[in-house]
Amino acid sequence: MVLATGIEGGGAWHVPDFIKQALPASRYAHTSQQIDFAALKGKRIGVLGAGASAFDNAATALELGAGRVDLCLRRQKIPSVNPYRWMENAGFLGYFADLPDQVRWRFMHRIYDLNQPPPQDTFWRCRKHENFAFHTGAPWLAVKETPEGVVVTTPQGEMTFDFLIIGTGFVIDLTRRPEMHRFARNVTLWRDRFTAPAGEESEVLASHPYLSGNFQFQPLNEADPLAPMLKAIHNFTFAAMPSMGLSGASISGMRFGVERLVQAIGRELFVQDGEAHLQSLLDYDTDELVSLAPPV
Repeated sequence: MVLATGIEGGGAWHVPDFIKQALPASRYAHTSQQIDFAALKGKRIGVLGAGASAFDNAATALELGAGRVDLCLRRQKIPSVNPYRWMENAGFLGYFADLPDQVRWRFMHRIYDLNQPPPQDTFWRCRKHENFAFHTGAPWLAVKETPEGVVVTTPQGEMTFDFLIIGTGFVIDLTRRPEMHRFARNVTLWRDRFTAPAGEESEVLASHPYLSGNFQFQPLNEADPLAPMLKAIHNFTFAAMPSMGLSGASISGMRFGVERLVQAIGRELFVQDGEAHLQSLLDYDTDELVSLAPPV
């Protein structure tokens, strides 16, 4: 079985609990959702996040008549370096999965720390509007609904909005996937196999599944009755990143990842049925030389 369920295939889109627990669903939307931007015309919009999806949604709200859009991010500056551009080289895409654990961890620690900036065009889509502002060093600490609107608390003070757009990405948590819920706790995660060097810890990386070099889940316990089934499941989603690099997580990585995956499955199936293939050879009795007489 191959799980190729997309960028959220290892968990779920993430809305912080302090938002979900304080506000009705009508007051906010995640960037992965369909948003009725026409209904936001003239409204004050607060956007949380600094990635492409946060800026895309901010730009769309502005272009469709939002009264004002304020985008807030926890970082002190908007990311400008895109590590995914660096990763698009044949060596990394083809052979990252074969590196030692510590080297792979350090690659991913750097990549996840840099994060991705918004595309330049998307950024300018927002900046050209006078009713747009972005606020660095402004994580949202709390939200509450008031008669004046949704009040958001930040280290820089309070901000009031009519609607919130949440661009906080997704979390890797196999237990939140319905197709994996029954066996998720039997799967080895990076935290189960690898101890990060001091100063290089990452709960985000540690939550990813620790896969074989062929995208297979690894059982926490080899004696687990589910172990053979787990090894027959190949995780070709974004959750494979720390183990496999971009092989299953990007268009540019597909030509490397798909080939590796197909080769692995073909090899495994042939080896499992090796005795049957041998018997097929032993039973093979189709003549190719069908005549000993010279042609007339």
